[in-house]
Amino acid sequence: MLVLCEKPSVAKDFSGALGASGKKGFYENQADGITITYCVGHLFELFSPEEYDSKYKHWSLDNLPIIPETFRYKMSESTAEQAKVVTELLKRCSGDEVLIATDAGREGELIARIAMLEAGISDTSRFKRFWVSQALTQDVIVI
Repeated sequence: MLVLCEKPSVAKDFSGALGASGKKGFYENQADGITITYCVGHLFELFSPEEYDSKYKHWSLDNLPIIPETFRYKMSESTAEQAKVVTELLKRCSGDEVLIATDAGREGELIARIAMLEAGISDTSRFKRFWVSQALTQDVIVI
């Protein structure tokens, strides 16, 4: 099972509760087959308008609104190393259950969905959502 968190602090809480030890960019409990990683907020950002079409390089009211047919994303430079860890772990756990433990609001869900998209995952049938309103304690984190 892979647990995908939004923040390093949440991944650390999960690792403490699930007996996982730290690696570079993730935690792992090999005996129980649990890997925990985190997104550090937004790992990916939208392409800028000129990356969709060079005509948008110079701002013009005539070009508004700019709504691409398909939104495209790229790794954020500041989080590229962690983005690679997350996408590789998502690919590696392609047949396993994945627990989405990002913040349960729209932004947290978007962060998880973009990471899945960038890892090439379209089948979400093995994905589950972790949703609690309590503080993350070992008693709350039960998988």
